[in-house]
Amino acid sequence: MAAGSDEVDQCGVYNCCVFSGEATEDAEATCSCFSTDATCEQEAATRPGSEVVSECPPGSQQPEVACASEGENCRSDYLRQNDLEGCCEGTLCRQDENGVPVCQAASTEDLALHARCEDLAASSEFSDFTIQPMTLSTSHGFLTISEVGLSSALTGPGGCLNEFDIRLGDLSCGLNFSGAIVDGALKVTDVSGFLDACPGFSGSATDGYVNSVPAVVTDFSFEGLACDAGRTFESYCIAGAFIFTLGGTAGDLTFNPQTLTIEGAACTPLEATGECPTGG
Repeated sequence: MAAGSDEVDQCGVYNCCVFSGEATEDAEATCSCFSTDATCEQEAATRPGSEVVSECPPGSQQPEVACASEGENCRSDYLRQNDLEGCCEGTLCRQDENGVPVCQAASTEDLALHARCEDLAASSEFSDFTIQPMTLSTSHGFLTISEVGLSSALTGPGGCLNEFDIRLGDLSCGLNFSGAIVDGALKVTDVSGFLDACPGFSGSATDGYVNSVPAVVTDFSFEGLACDAGRTFESYCIAGAFIFTLGGTAGDLTFNPQTLTIEGAACTPLEATGECPTGG
């Protein structure tokens, strides 16, 4: 394929790009793109005056994609109207003191969380969580929980987390944690499930029944952030850690003091609505 002096012509799905020409400014320069079982260098050696390159003409660069700078608005409609890819490298879209989403400098940890958030937003999945540790310490044994099941999260304006449901395990061996805004704070509002079928359980079926006992969560926090879900309306994904401190009694079952950390990301197909935690 031919390439002019100001044209970038990458070889896409082909694994070899061989350049023939006197200089990068040579308007007659050509690039041959192909797949081969030999090495690209072996192919070029049989073509006098050719060399292996990653782009054509060699030394050219892809045009830079414009981004929103630190302090600039980052609402999705503004970015689309101004052909901006998003916030520039090293910054994330967050609300300022006035509640306006702008690009702000971010830590390495937050940038990594944001990347995980965007990966889920670009996929066909709605949640991806893992749990640490994988056991529940109770008065009826150490119970093995093998997975985080169907989970969801809802967000308010600007991407604040204001509602969630997280399923640990399955219907026969698991707990469901639900949370919502209560008196301005995000709190656990329900804990329920069945634990009698869990590996390690030593009691009867009724001993393992947990029926809406949010008080067994003695402390809770969400440490994370939101990213744009990429839809035409205001919707978000969230990424981070749900941290539950357990303790207390639910019926005939006592949870020994312990902390469960559930890490991952979740997206909502719904538009942001409702209130945000006070100060968040």
